[in-house]
Amino acid sequence: MFTELYPAARRAAVLWVGLSMADDVVSLAMARAWRQFDGRPEDRVESWLLTMVYNEARNARRAEARRAEAVNQLEFTRYRTST
Repeated sequence: MFTELYPAARRAAVLWVGLSMADDVVSLAMARAWRQFDGRPEDRVESWLLTMVYNEARNARRAEARRAEAVNQLEFTRYRTST
């Protein structure tokens, strides 16, 4: 079942986070889905999985923003101490 849903999940991840992060997002979402899959009704699995991919994409974008902010702060601190 997850094999059939992978292409749709990857396409969604590419739209949400871009090519560079899509595989990581999908693999995290698939791993989480595998752990939480308790025989969910098959008619709702695709939307459930895409929601998980979306949530992982959101988390990845937040983490990237935090890293960028930390780098900016570090560069600002270096600039202030060097002048």
